[in-house]
Parts: sequence; structure tokens; C-alpha cells
Amino acid sequence: MNYGCYVHIPFCNGEKCPYCGFYSIPYSPYLADDYIPALLEQARRSKFPPADTLYIGGGTPSILTAKQLNDLFTGLRRILPFTDDLEITIELNPENVTDELVSILTELGITRVSLGVQSLVQRQLMVLGRKHNAQRAIEAFDMLKKGNFSTSIDLMFGVPGQELKEWEMTLDKAIELNPDHISTYCLSFEEGTPFSFALRKGLIAPVDAEHEREMFYLAVEKFSAAGYGHYEISNFAKRGKESKHNMKYWTGAGYFGLGAAAHSFIPGPPRWLRMAVRRSVRSYIKKISEAEQPWDFIELLDLPKRSAEFLMLRLRLIEGFTVEDVARQLPELDAIRYTDFLRPLEEASKITLQAGHLKIPAEHLFISDSIILAAVLATENYVKQVAIQSRNIVNDFDVIDYVKRFHNPDDPSPQG
Repeated sequence: MNYGCYVHIPFCNGEKCPYCGFYSIPYSPYLADDYIPALLEQARRSKFPPADTLYIGGGTPSILTAKQLNDLFTGLRRILPFTDDLEITIELNPENVTDELVSILTELGITRVSLGVQSLVQRQLMVLGRKHNAQRAIEAFDMLKKGNFSTSIDLMFGVPGQELKEWEMTLDKAIELNPDHISTYCLSFEEGTPFSFALRKGLIAPVDAEHEREMFYLAVEKFSAAGYGHYEISNFAKRGKESKHNMKYWTGAGYFGLGAAAHSFIPGPPRWLRMAVRRSVRSYIKKISEAEQPWDFIELLDLPKRSAEFLMLRLRLIEGFTVEDVARQLPELDAIRYTDFLRPLEEASKITLQAGHLKIPAEHLFISDSIILAAVLATENYVKQVAIQSRNIVNDFDVIDYVKRFHNPDDPSPQG
């Protein structure tokens, strides 16, 4: 399976949204001018297999200038081994979308745009600290439709003080916009964010779980009736418009990340690795300029961790997983025996088996976290036994040496 490529643009327009836990800093044109060449240099040093998806996320990628965007995209396409059917997604904020930007993205060959709408009710946008209003979001989406992109919008529910009727208004207006893809996320209070601080101080209150459940299933009902397929817990798409890039995360495909705070995943066999770049733009630029490795950490994923992540990601997919999926991603295990340990959950109707797919039934999707945890616990002892038997595979392993096979300059520059 081809890899995916994620590029992190860690710049925002002023202060970041109070709920956002992603790494970002205020935009500086001078810092961005140094950052883009560093991204391209990291890409040049990488030795990854061909990629058929390129996802530009943030931060706020749409805050980059026309020249910076052009330098980034033309440089990446010149350096990296992309396939001919490349899906190119870029995240945009409504306040940055202009007719000029649409023309630039069209010329650069962007195939998919993801617009951070979050809400189409002004009161919720104010609570979330967004810089656009509802009308601006609609205008931005209408402009994007001129570019012949596949369109996606993000929506958020569980916003403090949000009423069910307000969420319904957002859903109805979103359906009227007629995007190809819709993501709906329940607000979480990420550690270190202003929202997390306000929650601890009692300044804001979370929406209760029952209210959130009603919002979740209202979205499922309305989007399904409007012709959107529910293919992942938080994602809906018209036929053939699913996010090819995000599917790589959920199905265990390889991906590499460029830029500060970006993650990479190298799947096995024989080794499964995760790496993350340090969370500092200036440090990242410095490391790249000095021909050093930019990693914050490199982690060898053992069998128990891979099993837990397999269940966590695969059970988010509405289609779930098959025995063949287990055999491919967890080849050390007896796939049939592994799935047999999930039988108690099947008997309790928490997991169903349909057409060879083990999955969470629709009526329990909102409590998927607890079901996934139960699945991990149900398989835990068997997985640990197999891991102990094969621990010699892990002992004599040089992580750094393995990573260098994927990240090494073609020139004789010194390596970190």
C-alpha cells in the first residue's frame, strides 16, 4: 500500500482557538520564509516509498502567502515520489478564503479542500473563539465551489451552552451547502488549552453525555437521510468522496510527516515505528539547517501497543475489521484465536459480526471508547503471551539505524 504524506503548517492568525491542542504559533512572514525551505530540505533527505496522498494541515495553512504556497507545493512535487493519482488536501479557514486563493490552489493542483467551519450558529462560533462568522463561512464555501475541488467541512458539537436546536440548525445549513464530505467532532478539553484551564476553574461547563449522544445521533440521522455514507465514527461522505489520506491512519498504512510536531509511521513487518518531530519551529529549522535529525522521539511499537492501536483505529471504522486484517497487521498472532477472545463482546451485542466484519453496531457508536477498551482488555493476556515468546525480536534492535534507512541525505552531510 502506498504511503501518505502529512505536512504541518504551524502558523495561525494571532491567538489560536481556545480549544485547540495542536501545535501552532502566531504567523510571521519571516519565520514562514525560513520554515518552507526547511520542510523541503527534510523532504529531500527522506527516503520513503511513493505516496498517493498529501495532506497540508495546521495551524492554518491558508495563512501562507501565494509565494509560500507555490514554493511549498512545487518543491514537494519536485522532490517526493508521488503517484499520478495523488490526492492533495489543504485545510483552510473561512476568513482566509478569497477568489485569489481559490485560483492559486487550482493552479497548484489541489484536489481536496477542508474548511474549518465548526458551526453555522454565531453564538457557538463566539464561544469557540473563531475569527469568522457564520455568513463568512458560507461565502467561503461558495467561493471554494468555483475551484472544482472535492469539498469537506468540519463541524463541532458539545460546545459549552450549545442547545440541540442550535446543532440542528448547523446540520441543516451544512446539508444545504452540499459538501462532498463532512466531519463532526465532539469538543474535547485538551490539556494545556485555555478551555481545559477554564473547565478546571469552573468557568465553563461541559455538555452532559446524554445531550452529546443526542447531538451525535441527530447528525447520523440527518446526514444519512441526505445521502452521506457514515464511514468512520466522526466522518460522512458522498460515495467515493471519503478521505483517502485519513483512511491510512485508520487502516494502519504508512505515512510520513514533515514539519514541526509532525508524526510518521513506518509499518512492518518486521518493525513498526512511530516518530515525531520536535514541537518548536525555531528548533526544527535549526536542526534541519545543521543537517541533524529533527526527531523529538522515535518509538518502536511492541505487539501489545500495536494490538491496542489496531482495535482503537479499526473499530472507529463503520465497516470494522476482518480476520484477514488482523493477520496482515498483527502477523505474530493467530488471527482466528485473537478474534475468538472478542466473542463475549459479540454475545453482549457490543460488537457484531456481519459479512465477515467485526464492528461496533450503530446503536453503540457513541460509547465506542468503552467498547474499544473492553476489546483491548479481552485480548490483552493472549497478546502479552505471544509478545513474551517473541521478545528476542525486540532486544537486539537499533532504532536509530533503522530510521536512517528512511531519513538520510543523499549527500555526505553529518547525521544526528
